[in-house]
Amino acid sequence: MTVVINRRKRVLRWLIAIVAALGLVLFVFWKSSLLSMAPDLLAQELVLAERDGIPTTPEDLKVHIGVPPAANAGPLLKQAFSAIKKWKATDEGKAVLKVTGSFQQVGSLKPADIERVGPAVSEQREIFSLLSAAVERPRVDFELNYHRGAATEFPELEQERAGVALLVIRSRYELQEGKQQQAIATLDLAAKVSRLVTQDPSVIGLLIGSSTRNLVCDTVTTFILANPTRQDVLGSARHVLEDLGGIPDLAPALQSEFVMSLITIDQVRSSKLPGDAFGTERKGRMVSLAQFGPIGAVFELRYVQTFRNMYEQVVHSRRSVLQMHKALIKVQIDLDRNSRADWTYTLTELLAPVFEGIPMSLGESEAKRHVLLAAIDLLDLRNQKGKAVALTPGSQSYWIDPFTEKPLKIRAQKDGFIVYSVGRDEKDNGGKPRPKNSFYEGYDITFSFPKPTSQN
Repeated sequence: MTVVINRRKRVLRWLIAIVAALGLVLFVFWKSSLLSMAPDLLAQELVLAERDGIPTTPEDLKVHIGVPPAANAGPLLKQAFSAIKKWKATDEGKAVLKVTGSFQQVGSLKPADIERVGPAVSEQREIFSLLSAAVERPRVDFELNYHRGAATEFPELEQERAGVALLVIRSRYELQEGKQQQAIATLDLAAKVSRLVTQDPSVIGLLIGSSTRNLVCDTVTTFILANPTRQDVLGSARHVLEDLGGIPDLAPALQSEFVMSLITIDQVRSSKLPGDAFGTERKGRMVSLAQFGPIGAVFELRYVQTFRNMYEQVVHSRRSVLQMHKALIKVQIDLDRNSRADWTYTLTELLAPVFEGIPMSLGESEAKRHVLLAAIDLLDLRNQKGKAVALTPGSQSYWIDPFTEKPLKIRAQKDGFIVYSVGRDEKDNGGKPRPKNSFYEGYDITFSFPKPTSQN
């Protein structure tokens, strides 16, 4: 009996070994076939990418995102940002940076803080003059050197938020000084600058643009709550929000990221990029592996295939925050699954731009804009017809919540109302405003009139 059992065990082990060997042979055959076919398949994918409107070289990218000189605000913005950088290095500039947390805390500055930094900021006439001239041009191209791939530099990014922040500080200072119309005009300039910098075709440029949009919207809130019965101020606030504009197009940023990634892959494959450029030992080994021609072609093929899918999803849903977010989350999930199951997706996982969070960031700033425009409608009605006006959504497009594609929520409260978007968690939290240190869930994007005592 023992002999029979041992014999069966040996047969079973042999069967397992044979199956494993056959599997290995099939795997090697498939991989060898892919390795041999990769260059041709890659060429086909690049042709399809160009057909889909995706540039594959910096020269093609220039055609897609280039701007005629007469319409390009880029050179004027560069001059303004250069002036900002120089001013920040002065004692006066350093003092302002200290109070504002290097312009990261402008939205939470108290009136006393504005009083401290307002005079110094308001004196920066050269900066404001350059920004005023820049917004007269409708588009922006900083003419970056995309030939450098992963080493492409974005020197303007650091100053983009600073430019809008300076305008917001100046506007709030003018408001506190009783210069109502001047303050509105300055805030409108901030909105136009924000709209320009959001055109910066990069992932980080979109995120900075989103933060400047939030800054403008928060300042509009201050203006409205300070003057809820003044029709001229409400009308001017509406104009500022209209000049701020809607969600920017993500396609140019995707296009530039794609071109930079293709150049980076070429640098890796031609050994022009150091193996430790990406940090970890695992990534260093992957980079070394990619320098083997056939494998490098497979890596690039997988990247182009994945990116074409991402680009198609963005273009198809580019005007819907909700649909774009869901589509990009699916792309990321598919990529994670593929990279776990197939080592040929390793380089794609490393280089693919992380875009799934951007629609939510832009969506939040757009939801703020919608909520404020809706609040202005309600205040206009109250001013015309009295407090008993019906709290019902309007028919304009800004009455739609970007996160649900359904009407914004309205709730009556003592002597006023709350109008709100459910925010990025897509849950109705009853108009609960965002608490400090809360990033994603448990709050709504609200406008409350009158302002709650806790926020005074």
